[in-house]
Amino acid sequence: MTDEKSAEVEPDALPVLPSSIRASLVSELASFEEMVDGLSVPQCAEQSAESGWNNLDVIAHVQLALALYTKLLGAGASGWTGGAIGKAFGSVTQTLVPAAAPVLNALNKALPHVVTGALAPEAVKGQLLGTARELRKKLEQLQSVDYTKPIYYRGGPWPVSFFLAAILNELALHRWDIESRLVEDAHLSDASRSLLPWFYWGGTSFMFRPPTGTSGSVSIALTDPEAELSWVIGAGGAISKRRGVEPKPDVTIRAESGTFVLVLAGRIPVDDALRITSLRMEGDEYLGKRFLSSWSFV
Repeated sequence: MTDEKSAEVEPDALPVLPSSIRASLVSELASFEEMVDGLSVPQCAEQSAESGWNNLDVIAHVQLALALYTKLLGAGASGWTGGAIGKAFGSVTQTLVPAAAPVLNALNKALPHVVTGALAPEAVKGQLLGTARELRKKLEQLQSVDYTKPIYYRGGPWPVSFFLAAILNELALHRWDIESRLVEDAHLSDASRSLLPWFYWGGTSFMFRPPTGTSGSVSIALTDPEAELSWVIGAGGAISKRRGVEPKPDVTIRAESGTFVLVLAGRIPVDDALRITSLRMEGDEYLGKRFLSSWSFV
């Protein structure tokens, strides 16, 4: 069996050791479970930060997402997603997913309402906790050699470890969606603030939608924790990325890591972040705003 040290080569998609990603995910999963278990029935009915969803809708959505991700991890670890059918799926999704995005988003919005309209709050919470247990079992079954097995998506391939980060992103954002309406000091966890900026950086090729007629270099300087990332957007929409900052970027964006993630994910509007000075820009502010507003997971 390959030992963990030799198997853990930093994947190009996400420059974080896979075991660190899994540990962060396990911690975030436990925090989400604890939050859900502690919600009262009246709190479940309160509006979340996600437009059109109350807190119970958010829980139902996360339960459905975790169930799908658990199946995906199993398929990835088995090697199925790296075979001919998996590669064909990756090629199809490269063009199909962007084209079908409006329909997929509409379905994503509607499905939680179907679940919460049919089940009592305690039943929805129970389903989430049960699915979380199944995901935890799957995470415990993963071996070091599984982390770098390919999953073809949007042209692929992405290592299994990248989808561990995608699950963490799902949990962290939706925990914030609920907690930000219930407590004053809601924030992303330490693990999420450390990992998620690199998740978006690593997933640029399918999460970033190059804004029309916009080009230039963007450097990001983050604090809490510190990180430096850069992108260069070409005139034709081509984009490249690297660690560190550009020597002479067109715009430099300085922010706390948690704020940066919440802005990219559409949770905090760019203008709001600028107004409360948790995010600052030096240089071409128009380019900076277009860059921050051009990200979508679907």
